[in-house]
Amino acid sequence: MAVLAVCCLLTEKSRPSFLAFVPLGIYLLVSTSFLWAGNLEQLAGVQQLLLAVCAWAAGAWLLRDAGTHGRQGRLFSFLLLILVLVQLSYAVLQFFGIIGGNIIPNEDGGGLTRVSGSLSNANNLGKVLVLATLLLLPLTLSNNLWTRRASLCGVLLALIPIALTGGRAVAIGAVLTLLVWALMLPGKKSWSTKILLPLGVSVVGTLFAASFVARFQEDPTGGSRSGLTQVALEQIAANPLFGIGANSYVSVVGTFDPVTGSGLPVHNSFLLMTAEIGLVGAVLLFGPLAATLVHAVRHHRRTDYVGDYARALLASTPAIILIAATGWGMTSGHVMTFWFFTMGAVAQQLKRPVEQPSQGTLTGPANAALRNY
Repeated sequence: MAVLAVCCLLTEKSRPSFLAFVPLGIYLLVSTSFLWAGNLEQLAGVQQLLLAVCAWAAGAWLLRDAGTHGRQGRLFSFLLLILVLVQLSYAVLQFFGIIGGNIIPNEDGGGLTRVSGSLSNANNLGKVLVLATLLLLPLTLSNNLWTRRASLCGVLLALIPIALTGGRAVAIGAVLTLLVWALMLPGKKSWSTKILLPLGVSVVGTLFAASFVARFQEDPTGGSRSGLTQVALEQIAANPLFGIGANSYVSVVGTFDPVTGSGLPVHNSFLLMTAEIGLVGAVLLFGPLAATLVHAVRHHRRTDYVGDYARALLASTPAIILIAATGWGMTSGHVMTFWFFTMGAVAQQLKRPVEQPSQGTLTGPANAALRNY
């Protein structure tokens, strides 16, 4: 990731978007040296945050020419489809008990199977697939037939493992993303996408409605979330500006809260980051994400692929906020890395200038042949 970040810095003609995280890097260096304990636990947390920044740069550099129409866009769509197919295969095998999944015990001795794919946690699988959906949605409108087919298949197939994870916020977020995306599409965009996505949501929702209801019955109140949130707010109030140190929440708060001490941090990624790196660090960490969202608002009416990426981000943002506000996984491990990789890729596409039609623009049958290329 660091090597790709350097490549981005050396080859990008305009100002690389990941440079917006330079203040965060300086803040983490100063805080680790003078404000926090600076132990190995905190150094590991700082390393995770810096890895996320490198992932942002990697996403921006690797997908700088992907767009939606060219060969790189086609390759990208097939890579994402392979990711979805691999996780779908794992999920189906886990659901039918061929390989192990996460089991939530019932009072009658049974259990609710929550698939986790090749990942360690069911909720993390759902998060990764929602982020993959964000990257796939603009590609469903490509001029290239195979890119459109691969990306649309990826979006629809991702709904199955998302439903099987049993994650309520993830499932609601995925459905909301696709419906908002379909509503935001300009009138001249693909009608097949407008029809197939809501239809796919309806079919998958009908097939897995029983599992979704069972998940609510297993944990109707969200477990210990409310208590954990109150503890986190108290901790933030005690150290509001600079926090207690990256990756230190459980070890510090767990000394006076037994639930946290058992290994459960607050189920809110924004509160968790604020408690650990303070309000200053949280603003520096999430500020570039908010700036990218502002760019998406500015460009969402464009009719080229930049507008497609802007609409995809806007459609996915409610889901991402919902998922991050109801769990801590968005800012941990590979999920955070993939989140920032995705945002870096989208931010790079939003920097593109307005596409100008060339003098050789094809119309009629020639244009139809080009779309099927």
